[in-house]
Amino acid sequence: MSEKSTPVFVALVGVLYLFVGVMVLIGGVIIITAPTFLEDFDMDLSVSTTVIGALAIVLGIISIVVGYGLLKGWKAMWYLGVIFSAIQIIVFVVSIVQGMVPNILPMLVTLIILLYLFKPNVKAYFLE
Repeated sequence: MSEKSTPVFVALVGVLYLFVGVMVLIGGVIIITAPTFLEDFDMDLSVSTTVIGALAIVLGIISIVVGYGLLKGWKAMWYLGVIFSAIQIIVFVVSIVQGMVPNILPMLVTLIILLYLFKPNVKAYFLE
């Protein structure tokens, strides 16, 4: 049985998911460990900071798994890619409405990725 070849843009999206996942994971670790480093400066960081850091770590790990799965052509990763892209678009829209206008660009990129995942050849790559 021959391996199916990965569409170029699917590989690019997979690598981007891996990269973002690693960055978010590192960010989460930094957020959680920041109170230790900031104690010397008498800065009090709340429990919510730890929750945000833990959430970032979980999302980072999920992004890494999705990126790897996209590169491997795993069927479940197509579904996760679609779900995460849709969730990200909703989050971006909410943040833009709240005044974070610079989020328009990443929202558009995420929208392009979502639309790309529905192209017939890309969908067939994952769902065959």
